[in-house]
Amino acid sequence: MYRFVFRYILVDEFQDTNPLQFQILLLLVFGLDMVKPEEKTSTTPVFILADENQAIYRFQGATPENIQIAKNVFNCLEITLETNYRCSKEEIVAFTKKLRGIDIEPPDNKVIYTVSQTPIEEAQLIYSRINDFQGNLHDICVISQTEFQLGSIRNLLDTRKIPYVFVPDFRPKSIEKKYEIIFLAISQLPHEKNYNGKLSTRIRQIYETSEINESKDDVLKALLTLAVNFENRSEKVPFSVQARQFYNDIFIQIHWGNLLRKTVRNKVFLSSIHGVKGLQFYQVHICGLSCFEHIHSSICSKCGLGKNIQSIKDALDDSKKILYVGVSRAQKELFLYSTEISEKGKIRRMICLLSPYTTFLNILGNGQFCS
Repeated sequence: MYRFVFRYILVDEFQDTNPLQFQILLLLVFGLDMVKPEEKTSTTPVFILADENQAIYRFQGATPENIQIAKNVFNCLEITLETNYRCSKEEIVAFTKKLRGIDIEPPDNKVIYTVSQTPIEEAQLIYSRINDFQGNLHDICVISQTEFQLGSIRNLLDTRKIPYVFVPDFRPKSIEKKYEIIFLAISQLPHEKNYNGKLSTRIRQIYETSEINESKDDVLKALLTLAVNFENRSEKVPFSVQARQFYNDIFIQIHWGNLLRKTVRNKVFLSSIHGVKGLQFYQVHICGLSCFEHIHSSICSKCGLGKNIQSIKDALDDSKKILYVGVSRAQKELFLYSTEISEKGKIRRMICLLSPYTTFLNILGNGQFCS
């Protein structure tokens, strides 16, 4: 049935698809009688958007190799998009190109890369730059490889009363658990056959019944905004049908990161790099660019100070891609950070000179490095 419903198929972030998702795509295009897709001719137009440099979800089962398979199966016309519409700053654009393996001349201005002695010292520097920022707080994002590395900056922002959004708190499972009563009440709305009011009005009534202060809760504000937009798009649809579609959309289509980005105001965003994929900010701070941190300890321990560099090449390449995703979130300002002592109090060497992207930092960043 779905093959007849979807006349055109567009797949975004294709580098993050897994084998099962690829099989679903094949079924949508070729149908159940598919035996050898390469021997068939697709009558369904397929449009795929992918970037191998942003393939950072292997740990969740993603197979970037699907890109090459799709080229062969669908006989795709390949179009390369080279223009960076997100960022116009020469040094940031140059940095992203270097991380993608494009050979360029170093720009006159360089990305600022700072090595602090401790995470607390690093947090104070980040806070100082946030405090000097002339724009809105929601245009600032502080990110790292893992959310644990953001501990010091979170503590400092709490102390200085700087409002922030910690994006990992908004994972779907965490939200479903925290707001279980709210979602349970929303799930009952499709049964209200005789209600003729607005969806957003019923959502507000649910909030009042649950005694949760909507004005101080980012999730509830975002959910209400979603309800208003939804009812504006489907105002002629009966309430019970509208409520059922809305409830389904919450769990199937909603991207909490995107929704928070659109609705949260005057709060700094803090997140892992994975958590802000697809988002963009005027000013970006990337922390934890150290061995045993951004480059995981399991990789560094196998390196043997360069003696086994070839055996960890693929793993280092994954670290480079994660850095690329972080760097490419920045629209105008980018700051990079390392510390000599980790959040756990352990002494760490800075980014190893054997790392595939340290050369890029050295060429394009202002900062200190150790061998």
